[in-house]
Amino acid sequence: MVFVGSTLKTKWKFYVFYNSFSCNFTKKPMAEKVIIMGQDDKNKSKNKVPPLALCLLLDALGCITYFAPALGELADVVWAPISALIFNYLFGGKLGKIGAVLNFIEEIVPWTDFIPSFTIAYFIRKSGNSNG
Repeated sequence: MVFVGSTLKTKWKFYVFYNSFSCNFTKKPMAEKVIIMGQDDKNKSKNKVPPLALCLLLDALGCITYFAPALGELADVVWAPISALIFNYLFGGKLGKIGAVLNFIEEIVPWTDFIPSFTIAYFIRKSGNSNG
């Protein structure tokens, strides 16, 4: 929704874009840029690449449960859904959704915590961004 107004003393028009929560006090409307920015935001959420250090840290957190023999698999039951949500948030798009399910399965199944799912997804996303 766009609100267009003008002042009486000056001939400047101002445009308020409610969808993007921004205001523009120029003579020309910025509707084209808002649409382009909206499309860019969708593409960014699908193709974002988290830092490699964060991916390595999250994979290491998944392996920490090996150091607590009594609580190891119980901790995996708690960590698996958290890890899947983080995975989906970090990678987004189709890779985030599919990877979150696979990451959940990897964390919940005993003795599969050593698989570096975040790091593998990082390199998949990184190679996908460099090719496209």
